Amino acid sequence: MNPERVLYMGLLGQPGERVLGAHAIYVARSGSVTLQMGPDATHHGDWALVPPYVPHHISSHDKVIFCLLIEPESIRADSLAQAALADDAALLDLVLRLRALYAQGPTGVTVPALSNHAFDLLVWGQALPARNLEPRVGQVMALMQADPAFSQSAAACAAICKVSTSRFMHLFKSEVGYSFRHVRTWRRARSLLALVKSHDSLTTIAQDLGYSDASYFSNAIRQTSGLRPKDIMAGARRVKVLQPR
Repeated sequence: MNPERVLYMGLLGQPGERVLGAHAIYVARSGSVTLQMGPDATHHGDWALVPPYVPHHISSHDKVIFCLLIEPESIRADSLAQAALADDAALLDLVLRLRALYAQGPTGVTVPALSNHAFDLLVWGQALPARNLEPRVGQVMALMQADPAFSQSAAACAAICKVSTSRFMHLFKSEVGYSFRHVRTWRRARSLLALVKSHDSLTTIAQDLGYSDASYFSNAIRQTSGLRPKDIMAGARRVKVLQPR
């Protein structure tokens, strides 16, 4: 994983409704996945794509799932389409790539650099076109990515950008595609993924991520992932985390 890409290969568990702030692509280790986005929108297939901030349920007969997360601010709006997501052959290639990576095991996957370019080549076989954010918004996103406990208000970020709060919020949403509040909430919850191997207590982890109390932390993680933090930690005992140092 890096600040703009995550590839999870491991137990799915039994998540409830989840709302991820990234483009999510699901592939089962074998067989198909079932995606439900509302009562009348159910998809069965080798893969499933969910846009950012869309509530959904995911399930699979195989206990192991692959979940690829791509932060929306890191790619052009049409990048996933350009990566041939509408092409069955290209999608089959992605499914086969992910299954082959898993078959190699953690020790068999060599990641020389966790840049977006290297990550995309490993997973997609091609680099996804990057989005060039407006410099002021890019500065705020860099601060958000660098600090898991980022808690700056929109007003504080507006001051950094030297614009009014309303102008900043409009600028941020027009550039990133989603509201400042939603992105800040997601980035904080996402930071738990880097700490799944931590031996610290959940209370300590919650404090490190800037949550005011354990209850708020648990609720935020459940709303995002559909799982309780303690279940995420328990399910990740055999997961190897590869990330920038």
